[in-house]
Amino acid sequence: MPVVSFALGDPGELVARVQAAGARALVMVTTVAEALRAAELGADAVIAQGAEAGGHRSTFAIAPGDEPPTVGALALVPQVADAVAAPVVAAGGIMDGRGVVAALALGAAGVQLGTRFLLARESGATPAYRRRLLAATEADTVVTRAFTGRPARGLRNRLTEEHRRAGAEPLAWPLQGLAAADILREGLARDDADLFPLLAGQGLRLQRGEQGAAEIVEELVRGATDLLARLGARAG
Repeated sequence: MPVVSFALGDPGELVARVQAAGARALVMVTTVAEALRAAELGADAVIAQGAEAGGHRSTFAIAPGDEPPTVGALALVPQVADAVAAPVVAAGGIMDGRGVVAALALGAAGVQLGTRFLLARESGATPAYRRRLLAATEADTVVTRAFTGRPARGLRNRLTEEHRRAGAEPLAWPLQGLAAADILREGLARDDADLFPLLAGQGLRLQRGEQGAAEIVEELVRGATDLLARLGARAG
């Protein structure tokens, strides 16, 4: 069945329209209040995005100058699972089988990974982006509005640091990204990782280098299955 996943805001009537068209609607949230709103809209599943996640924060509404909620997955997932009847998908910092099992133990029905797949052979990440990912640690990311005007977690680079030092209020979404479009295009053309967003989460030391996407999925399943078996043996 087709799936439509909503992020970066309250999808409102779009949930019902997607379902009427025969697809499942997933809604990404960063707080319990947002999860309750997603449930009220009839979402088929709720994606609980922990603060560890790379990419844009999926907070429904962020006033200019406000900081987005930064609730970690360890705290967010079980609270969302207790609050809504819909299946919960955990996102943020999950990189291997241990993360999958932890998410299941917290009440999630599934997981969503992003950063782990950036080094996949099928990924569109540029060579410079890949090198930065391989050299980075969990302390090298920052939540910034420099890229698009909405808070997003990525690796520090010249773009994020010069924006921070300037202290200027970014333009509203999506104007900030449009204003910086010439810089981003030039950065991509030159593969200069200081001039375009390097979106990434905090689980960077758990990367395995370049793999195929199918290999990554197989490794995740195998790691989770093996860990569950070991835990079951200990419990027995």
